[in-house]
Amino acid sequence: MMMAHHDDPRRDLIAQEAARLVVAGQVDSIERAIRLAVEILGWPDAARPSRRLVHGHVQGMRLETLGEAGYHHQLRALWVCAEQIMTVFEQDRPALVGRAAEGKVDGEVSLRIRVYSDERVSELAERLDTWGYEEELSFDTAHTKFGRFDRVRLADDGVPIVLTRCPTARFGALHRVNLHTGEAITAVDLEALRRAIENLPGAGD
Repeated sequence: MMMAHHDDPRRDLIAQEAARLVVAGQVDSIERAIRLAVEILGWPDAARPSRRLVHGHVQGMRLETLGEAGYHHQLRALWVCAEQIMTVFEQDRPALVGRAAEGKVDGEVSLRIRVYSDERVSELAERLDTWGYEEELSFDTAHTKFGRFDRVRLADDGVPIVLTRCPTARFGALHRVNLHTGEAITAVDLEALRRAIENLPGAGD
């Protein structure tokens, strides 16, 4: 009888190897880590682990490597970076979404921020420039379940940031929703993020 994918013991071993590759900085994405792990272990017929499973192993390895204090230090640096960007758009109900919003520093460390504005995305970019974000900006469009949304991409101290502009009138419908799947997600507004930064262990040291 064929083994169900979730019963294949190699699935977790592949996830562990993929996580090791991510933590070692040998790959730039979870997908690449999984493909490379399969090649290294020589199991092309094995069930592939989910991104969530790999993320879990990455988080555990980082905690083991950095220690709890080091992990919180890294998380604080990421949140402060998000807080600074969100402050630029304080009047546009900015929200941090994704794994960083859940306090998870695992896998591809990046910041995904939404702003609810009817300004053109080029005008949002001008505001970033005014606040001193002189890094090269790029623009693209996300094609989602809820329509098309303009985005600005930049990096701050090496951290990739994706800023998505959503229409003001759709705040209620989109605020805590994954734009691609429609599933509920964590969304942290600026005030809540500032409280979270203050409440991190070691923040007052």
